[in-house]
Amino acid sequence: QDGLPTVDRTLAHELGHLVLGHDGIPVAEAARESVEFAGDDLIRYMLNQRTGCMGPGGEDVEQQAEDFAALLLYRLGRLRSDRSSIAQVRLGEAFG
Repeated sequence: QDGLPTVDRTLAHELGHLVLGHDGIPVAEAARESVEFAGDDLIRYMLNQRTGCMGPGGEDVEQQAEDFAALLLYRLGRLRSDRSSIAQVRLGEAFG
């Protein structure tokens, strides 16, 4: 994957965390612990570190979410050509 992730990729990744039951900490809590003397880029990096994206076991949940996102987007791309309405209805039923 080149460059920044697309909106679809980011949403699919975060959906993967929900579907796979990954725990995290509230962003506000992570921000309070990280903001004191940091610039925007450093804050983003630190939030990534503090929310369990890295560290013991963190790589696993991030990789699982990435794998889920890739599979979901792949399947939706494959279904779009001949069964898009069915896929959209099923996703709508499942996720509101």
